[in-house]
Amino acid sequence: MRSADQSGRVLGGKYRLERVLGEGGWGAVYEARQTDLGRRVAVKVLHTNLALTDEGVARFQREAKAAAALGHPNIVQVTDFQSNPGEPPFIVMEYLDGRTLTAALAENARLPQQRVAFIAQQILSALGAAHAAGIV
Repeated sequence: MRSADQSGRVLGGKYRLERVLGEGGWGAVYEARQTDLGRRVAVKVLHTNLALTDEGVARFQREAKAAAALGHPNIVQVTDFQSNPGEPPFIVMEYLDGRTLTAALAENARLPQQRVAFIAQQILSALGAAHAAGIV
């Protein structure tokens, strides 16, 4: 379910959504500006149809709490969750600048073996931390 682009909207009185970074089954992720501190953040906004149900909001909040409980260098840090009247629930995360694995593979479909091993090690380390926390 694709939501309408909310770029330009301010959520929670201080998170200005600037551009869509991606979208999934639960929501859209925006590059945003935290206006009170002047820093870039990523904001995941729950899809409108899911925000209309108590269960959708509760699951989204559980996702935020679970992610916030993880402290790992290969897992994005959650810094805020808000569910305010008149706006969709949202999760605020650190903004990671860089390129995706998909983009790296588009440039070079065959990565060197050492690079693949390094990436796999990081992914497995993060997965291990999530497993240890009972998330997966």
